[in-house]
Amino acid sequence: MYNIRGKILVDGSVTRLQYHKYKPFGQPAFAPNDYISLVILSENTYLLPSVSRLCIERRLLNAEGQGKSSDTELTKNCALYLFSDIQYRLNNQIIDHVRNPGIATLMKGYVSFTACEANALQNAGWGTIDDLKKLVDGDGRFNFCIPLKMILGFAEDYKKNTLNSVINWS
Repeated sequence: MYNIRGKILVDGSVTRLQYHKYKPFGQPAFAPNDYISLVILSENTYLLPSVSRLCIERRLLNAEGQGKSSDTELTKNCALYLFSDIQYRLNNQIIDHVRNPGIATLMKGYVSFTACEANALQNAGWGTIDDLKKLVDGDGRFNFCIPLKMILGFAEDYKKNTLNSVINWS
């Protein structure tokens, strides 16, 4: 029960939040079954896994590799079906690991997401087929931003910063 007459506590320790872009190491284009790794060297940066996101920007192409694929229909949680497993490492120690993240997060989402959370996750690929069609432009380009807490359980529970760490996200 809330105490409305109690003293109001204001935490002003975090003054701003910034998002940084990291690209995978290796070749500019990836083939099926390639290993994709994001390494974050955070010497002077406080990282907050609970609000971190995995953003995927790609383009749907037809069988000839040109133009938009008109016969492709995206499914709920489609972006995470691109991965066979996802690992989060902190200083080379595996913190969390998910195999078949598409299936795992789909099952977790159906059980635990409220209607409000599901609406907020539409840009993560969590929506109806009609909603997903709106996320792909006329040229076939799409952009999904998936919260880390949707994929990995530790990010949902761990609300603290990490500092002076090497994070390997693969």
